[in-house]
Amino acid sequence: MSEIKFVSLSDMHFGQNSGILTRLKTANDIQDPLNASPVLDSLCLCLRNLLESQNNKPTLILNGDILEMALTTTNQAAMVFERFLERVMPDDKDKQLFKDIIYVPGNHDHHLWETARETQYVEFIRNSVDDFLDRPRHATHLLINREIGKPPPSYFLENLIRRKRQDENWFDIRVAYPNLGLLSDDNSRCVLFHHGHFIESIYHLMSDVMTMAFPDREQPENVWDTEAENFAWIDFFWSAMGRSGQAGKKVEAIYESLNHKKARNKLIDNISKSMAEKINIPVLNEWLEEKTIAVLLKYIAERIISGVKSQQEDVLNDDSKKGLRAWMEGPLLLQLRRDLEKLGASTGGTFPDKTTLIFGHTHKPFEEPYVFDNFPGWVNVYNTGGWVVEDFKPQKLHGASMILIDSTLNVTSIRLYNETDNFEDYKVNVHQSPKADEEEKKFSLEIEKKIIDKDKNIKAEWKVFSQEVGKALLVRRKHLEARIERLTM
Repeated sequence: MSEIKFVSLSDMHFGQNSGILTRLKTANDIQDPLNASPVLDSLCLCLRNLLESQNNKPTLILNGDILEMALTTTNQAAMVFERFLERVMPDDKDKQLFKDIIYVPGNHDHHLWETARETQYVEFIRNSVDDFLDRPRHATHLLINREIGKPPPSYFLENLIRRKRQDENWFDIRVAYPNLGLLSDDNSRCVLFHHGHFIESIYHLMSDVMTMAFPDREQPENVWDTEAENFAWIDFFWSAMGRSGQAGKKVEAIYESLNHKKARNKLIDNISKSMAEKINIPVLNEWLEEKTIAVLLKYIAERIISGVKSQQEDVLNDDSKKGLRAWMEGPLLLQLRRDLEKLGASTGGTFPDKTTLIFGHTHKPFEEPYVFDNFPGWVNVYNTGGWVVEDFKPQKLHGASMILIDSTLNVTSIRLYNETDNFEDYKVNVHQSPKADEEEKKFSLEIEKKIIDKDKNIKAEWKVFSQEVGKALLVRRKHLEARIERLTM
């Protein structure tokens, strides 16, 4: 039987009020970060039952938007993350489920990469003897399991996990960004990770503005230049707002209102009026200033809500499919080729026969095959979904998955839930891409047996998990509806 070597989760949004992994106090939407939510408790119990019989502990890959740093304060997010770590990585080393953690930041926790990048550069400066200093690096190496380059530690996360722990019970936590890759020992299989934000054009905004200002220049082709041009914009808007004092406390209301036209327009009108009173645009009177600002804000809002999360017709809209293709066939392919060249003779100079891509960001889990230029055959694409409620009506494409990978890089997905109208419909299933090969199908069946008993019934702990998910989603929808109603009064 294959052992699970890697487990991947994403978009847990620890600390966000509308996230079902963050505990709320009874009868209101005030957070209770010192206690785990029932869904988080149940998820961690399922993980323990899934993994604790293994001889070897797997690596946990957290694929972005784990700590919510845009819509809440750092301390809130950190405390909820601690509740997760207490359950999967307790102080007793023998009871820790994972040997280590690799964290791939997304847009909502991008600042964790910034602190890791700065730590990495400080170490470089400390050890550099040359007069000329290289620029800070805006990306880590890709194929981390083949010793090309070890990702840097996160000063923040490492000190968080050491809080209240004895020295010998620490564990390694490293930050890879914006991509992470695994290459099998025989070089035939490759699994790639990216949070997913760079498939949307809004995260390339600074590059687009530069190109509009200087039409003769070319758009960045590689991951480090893409990040170097856009990191400040991403960090400011999606990973710093929750830490912006009183203004930060209002950001979640603005963000939640984006999907609700009446609330969105009211907020934009209020902001436009306030801004028009404080700034002066030459040749415009105050009424025209207010209207001009409103038009600009509505344009930015439309850009955000036209993204992949908001539309409900498909798991990826046409723009996001183009963005996914551009990222795979451009920056990610270049990075993979660069690392394969560095491995040289150990890979025989060959490109992997089979590639799998895992990303999150969209909050819509799926398993679909794609054909990408310069990748042999089908590329199986898995999305890990998310754990937040974004509308007070069920969004049936929204949900969450957990990705499991064995030692030969076979991949399967546990679909943990999809939102539904019927409470009884919440049920955990094992899913795979239609183009999964025979080895992957065998691995998937082995995982299914860990979840479903011989009588074809879902095992007790997974059934309880589904019940807790259903209850939590219902409560979060009611709270969200009330918050939106207050915004429109």
